[in-house]
Amino acid sequence: MALAGHDGRLFEQANDSVAGIADAVAPGLAADIDRPYFLFGHSLGAMIAYEVAARLVRYGMPPVGLLVSGARAPQVRKRGTVLHELSRRDFIAAVRGMQEVPNPNLHNDDLLDVILPTMRADFKAAETYFRPVCPALPAPIVAFHGSQDSDISEADVGEWAACTSEAFALHTLPGGHLFITSAESQLLGLVEAVVTALPSKRR
Repeated sequence: MALAGHDGRLFEQANDSVAGIADAVAPGLAADIDRPYFLFGHSLGAMIAYEVAARLVRYGMPPVGLLVSGARAPQVRKRGTVLHELSRRDFIAAVRGMQEVPNPNLHNDDLLDVILPTMRADFKAAETYFRPVCPALPAPIVAFHGSQDSDISEADVGEWAACTSEAFALHTLPGGHLFITSAESQLLGLVEAVVTALPSKRR
């Protein structure tokens, strides 16, 4: 399901609110759910996955588990530089500096003119997301953290424990914020182990 401003909806205005994105995604996802399921998200995707899960719980359709990667918990405020408010030049430089694997799209000025509004909206959604208290999901949460992530600490990720009434686990992998790419094989191995370890009656 593509979000506004992404993939096949590239020229639509992107939503700059995690709650707004979740409101748009959850109803359509609920209509397609016909079996037990997990939700996984990285960075902004983790925040969206949590908010979608909370809405699906209200629909009586809780996930089997939530897997969150590279994201501070909802009740942890963003600290440090707010990237979405930077000038074009500084914003692009900051995003380029986050890449552990060079992204040629970030060096194509014509393409940047198209994708920059969506990039800013995504960063604004992630950087402004905050819940003083996070409702506890009736599903286990497994969190993943990059050991060299300069923006999000292991303690920030560990706070996801308050967002579940069931089990919580935290795994730290080598790499920075984009360890999802640099440590992909390790991450996939852990995700597979998490999924297969749950009781069969829940799968």
